[in-house]
Amino acid sequence: MLSRLAVIAIATAMILGCGGGTGVDEYSVEYGSPAPPYAGTLLTDEHVSSESLLGKPVILTFWASTCVPCKQELPVLAQLATEHADDDLTVLAINTGESESAIEAFFKEIGVDLPVVIDQNGEIVVRYEVLLLPMTFFIDREGTLQYKTLGEPKSKQIDHGVAAILGVAI
Repeated sequence: MLSRLAVIAIATAMILGCGGGTGVDEYSVEYGSPAPPYAGTLLTDEHVSSESLLGKPVILTFWASTCVPCKQELPVLAQLATEHADDDLTVLAINTGESESAIEAFFKEIGVDLPVVIDQNGEIVVRYEVLLLPMTFFIDREGTLQYKTLGEPKSKQIDHGVAAILGVAI
C-alpha cells in the first residue's frame, strides 16, 4: 500500500507534468520568485498564512515522523528559531498528514517545539512541489523565495538559507 506522501508525490508529478488548468502553474518555487501562498491551522488552533507572516523571515520545512533526516534537521531549525527570535524568524513545520498525537510524540522524542501545520489535503505540498522529505524553503520578509534544500541539508546550506532571508552573514 502506498504511503500518504507517496500518493501526494505521484499526484504532484502528474499535476506538474500536465500543466494547464491546475492553478499550480501560477506559482513558482524558483529563487527570487514570490513564494507560493500557504495557509493552515497550527496544532494550537491558531491560523497561519503567508499573508499573516509577511514582513517576517520564514523557514518552511516539510517533514514526517518516519523521515530519518527530519529527526536531524528539525532540532537545528528549532535552535535557529530561538537564536533569531529577535529577527522575527519563524520556522513552520509542515506535516504531511499525520495525527496530532503522532506529531506530539515525535516532537517530544526529539526535543523540539515548533509550530506545526498539518497539510491534510496536500495543497501546500503540491504548491511547493515537495517530492522528498525533508524539503525546506527560506522565504524573506517580502515573501520572496531565497533558497531551498532538498533532502537532508548540510549545515552550510542551512546557514546560507538563513543568511539569505536575514540579509546577514552567518
